[in-house]
Amino acid sequence: MRIRKIEFENFRNFRDHGEIKCSTDGRVTIIYGKNGDGKTTLHQLFQWVFYGQVHFNKTTTDRLYNLQFESEQPFGSTFQVLGRIDFDHNNESYSLTRTYTYKKGLDDSEKIAEDIALNKMDEDWKRIDRPKDTIEKLLPSGLSDYFFFDGESMIADLRVKGKDSAGKLRKALFSMFDLDVIESAIAHIGRTDLKTTALGKLYLSKGTISSSSEISAVKTNI
Repeated sequence: MRIRKIEFENFRNFRDHGEIKCSTDGRVTIIYGKNGDGKTTLHQLFQWVFYGQVHFNKTTTDRLYNLQFESEQPFGSTFQVLGRIDFDHNNESYSLTRTYTYKKGLDDSEKIAEDIALNKMDEDWKRIDRPKDTIEKLLPSGLSDYFFFDGESMIADLRVKGKDSAGKLRKALFSMFDLDVIESAIAHIGRTDLKTTALGKLYLSKGTISSSSEISAVKTNI
């Protein structure tokens, strides 16, 4: 899956309408910026558009609409939060749009409607029935933590969730940079003190080595 364009309107820190165009040439897209620039908000937008839910940390409100925009709306009026992601998958083009409609209340705004539309290009854009089922096939929700990798939130959760969060962070990094392949290779090569591993067989075949410098040299050569 390669994301081509992201659109948003009144979603959390993103006020009004905006769009981001992405290059589809590379393998991994890295989004960086200073605190408050919207990195976490963009990650939350991905979660919401694809799966209709957002994982919030303890320091943020769970309201999806832009608070400043909402405060300027007259009582009883309606307004929308919109997210759209255009992407390619297996040489086919898709456009996924999710909208929430809110009604302004006295203290808070109430969600009164929601819609999700998945369109596929086939000479012309055609709307797909049962979009949630198709999304689950294209990008299973179980992989979302590694597809939309939010290292900042994972690190922030380390103190709260400990080993679980650290394990997620490690697994995501290993998957992104193919470190699992290196780890598997290292495990296959093995240790010098085990006769059953490749490294052990090579090391022990060198015979008796007395000095630490000779041991170091043999290990380096292997």
